Amino acid sequence: MLIFVFIFSSYTAEATTLHGNIYDFDLNIVKNSIIIVDSEPKQTIVAKEGEYSFTLNPGSYIVTAFVVDGNEITAKAEEKIVISQEGDFVLDLIVFPSFGDLEELLNQSDLEVVEPFEEQEFPYWIFLIFVILILAVIGYKKFYRKKEEKKKEDEKKNEEDESAKITAFIQKEGGRVNQKDIRKQSNLSEAKISLLISELESKGLVKKIKKGRGNIIVLEKK
Repeated sequence: MLIFVFIFSSYTAEATTLHGNIYDFDLNIVKNSIIIVDSEPKQTIVAKEGEYSFTLNPGSYIVTAFVVDGNEITAKAEEKIVISQEGDFVLDLIVFPSFGDLEELLNQSDLEVVEPFEEQEFPYWIFLIFVILILAVIGYKKFYRKKEEKKKEDEKKNEEDESAKITAFIQKEGGRVNQKDIRKQSNLSEAKISLLISELESKGLVKKIKKGRGNIIVLEKK
């Protein structure tokens, strides 16, 4: 179970989201901009509504945003971000006037173009196994608890039966008997018989009288 928890935790720890908006110098949303992050492999999206989102592993990255007109880059922003832990990180970018060759940028072979806000496919089978394991543990605990309760009930019933046998034997012997005689007619150990007699004495059903190195057990009259 711990192995699957570790796998599940490891996956979620890598599922770090970096997102934000693209603004111009007047803090207006810039539509149809291109955003690139230098992950392995590199990822590129077209932020049609001025919003972008990447799923990244912990590490250091450079996020670059371009505004284009035809094949010319008219504005650009570049920020470095360090992701040290899982979570949801917001990085808004403000583009400033710039000029460059867009065709050269887009022809780089190692770029991976993804749709805006595209989520990586989650391995739901891991989550399913995780849930099944939790349900199995819960079921086992319930089964074990019922088994223990049944065992205690059986032990209590056996003790009641043995106590009834002891009192019946004392009554048969005239209401007064040596503890050793009780031991002889029973299959129980001496310690168990002593414990049962103590319980009967606490309930006021018998009285224990010390005689020499032994005990005389007297049945109390009601």
